[in-house]
Order: sequence, then structure tokens, then C-alpha cells
Amino acid sequence: MRNNPAAITTRFRVAMTGCAIGLLAVATAPWLLDTYLTNILIRTLFLATIVMTVDILWGSVGILTFGQSAFFGIGAYACGLVFTHYGFGPGWALAAIALGIGVAAVVAAGIGWLAFFHGSSPLYASIITLALPIVLTQVIFSGGNFTGSSSGLSGFPTYYWDLGVWFWIAGAFLVLTTTAAWLLVRSDFGRVMVAIRENEERCAYLGIPVSRIKIMLMIASAVIASAAGFGYAAFSNVVAPELAGFQLGTEFLIWTALGGRGTLLGPIFAALGIDTMSSWLSGTMPFLWKLLIGVVFVAVIVLLPRGFAPVVGALFRRVLPIRTTGTPTRALVSDTRSRLGQGAEHDPRPPLRIE
Repeated sequence: MRNNPAAITTRFRVAMTGCAIGLLAVATAPWLLDTYLTNILIRTLFLATIVMTVDILWGSVGILTFGQSAFFGIGAYACGLVFTHYGFGPGWALAAIALGIGVAAVVAAGIGWLAFFHGSSPLYASIITLALPIVLTQVIFSGGNFTGSSSGLSGFPTYYWDLGVWFWIAGAFLVLTTTAAWLLVRSDFGRVMVAIRENEERCAYLGIPVSRIKIMLMIASAVIASAAGFGYAAFSNVVAPELAGFQLGTEFLIWTALGGRGTLLGPIFAALGIDTMSSWLSGTMPFLWKLLIGVVFVAVIVLLPRGFAPVVGALFRRVLPIRTTGTPTRALVSDTRSRLGQGAEHDPRPPLRIE
């Protein structure tokens, strides 16, 4: 059942309202936050954008990817390498971001072709994305003085704008990309993404180009991650192999799982809260903060296997009941499964929910 024009219009209005509220919050936040918290949140806003792309790939399409940190690192190193070895200025900045996006897109296309060619299993695809940050980190290590090896690059010229300006850039980037992602998962194409996640073989049998869709989504996610990496490097004035490493890619997955896989907004708020809390605890409890964060991770995984977002959403609807328009997400998933010949009661995974 296709969406009717009224539902599309309502969905667009909701997205624009949420976008306007988000941009308003971004615009006013620097005036309300202290310097320390603003500095931390700029970094976290860029990272939250990457978590959003992980949720699109993992939560909506079912691609368990560890490679988003590699694309983030490509964008960051494009900034650091160009500004360090070639030049600095508006033209060089455009060249650096174009280089980072271009390289990330080419690498994503290659990884997508290897991971999603005909007959490959989801486990094989995950292993391919797992190898990407490991290989890229070794390339950085072997780069010598050009890449800074294990020490990275720092002190290169950059834009020393006020923290408020950087906060507006990072926040606007997160809000705009999230709005586009929300519209995507709520569209007819979003139904196709859900169908691929629920029954990939049946989708291929029906003529849906599953591999091409997955590769396209991976390229789009890589482009966003690379742009976020460029912004992160330009702000922090430091790039290091850890930005492209396996550990950061795993943290993206953890934040997505804790926030609520497939909820889009849940992983974003989880990234903002956990990364900010980690930065604060590392200063106040330098020897205990990792243990505390680990305990919280284990507790949430055991007690809330679907993450925080479904629980928060249920509480919000109970306090402020909202009548939704259009096709509810649970009904959408059930309808998609029935069309694919798969009953919802036979699938052990929780249905996709977009809070």
C-alpha cells in the first residue's frame, strides 16, 4: 500500500517542524552552555552524525558494519594532509573535503561490491567492513612523516573560529542530515529497506536490486561520515590513527544498540549522552570511568535489549498521547513481512520502530 499524498504532506511537515526545532536548539545552545561543555559537544555532534548513518545501515537495512570509522578517518586525514603538506585557504579546504568525500565514496563502492556481491552472507559482509578500519590504520602507520604514523598530525593551520560558530556548523550538519534520514526511512524507499532487512532473498526474487541498494546506501553513509571527519579535524586541529580505527567503529555500534537500533533518534541521543558523560567522567574519575561506563553498557544490554529509545517513546506516549497519521511503523513492518511471505510471529528480531 503506497503512501497517499496527505500522508506524505503530513510527514514532510513533521520533518520540517522537527528540523526547525533542532536548528533553534542549536542556535541558542552556545549562549546557554559553558565553554567546556560546548567544546565537548562540538566533537560529539560530529560523532553523532556517524552513529546516525550506522543506524541506517544496521537498524533499517540489517548491515552490521564496523567500517564507518574508516570513512570518518578518511575525511579527517584528507583535512590534515592537505592543510599540512599543501596549503590552507578556502580553495584548499574545498579541495580537501572533495578529496575526502571522493576517496570515501570510491572505497565504499569497492567494499560494497566485495561485501554484497551475489551469494555473500551477512557474516561475510560484516567481516569485510571489520577489515577496512584495520587495513586503513596500518596504511596510516606505514605513511611515515607524511601521515604522522602512530602520532598523527597536529598543529596544521585551520579555521580558528569561535566555539559558537563551530557548534552551529556541527549542530546544523547533524540536524539536516538527520532530517533527510528521517524522511528516507519514512518514504516508500524506506519500506524497501525494511523489506530487505526482513527477507533479503524474497526481495531479490521479486526483482528488487538488493546489492545495488546496499552499495548505494553504503556510499551515501560514507560520504556523510567523511564530511563529518573533515569537520572534526578542522575543529580539533588534530588527526590520529584512532579516528579511523576499529575501536571507534565498535563504539558506534554500541551507541546504536544502546540508543535503540532502528529508531534513528535513539542512537543520536545515546551518542550525545554517552560521549559527553565519558568526557566528564574521564576528568573527574580517571581510574574508574571506563569501569562505570562498562557496567552501564552491560546493564542496558541485559535489561533493555532494544535500547533506551523504545522505553522512552512508550513513556512519552503514555504521558502525552499523540494520534499518528498514516501507516504506523509496526503495521508497516507487519505488512512488509506479510507481502514477503514471512509472518511477524516467526521473526525473533524486534520490529523496526522509528520514535
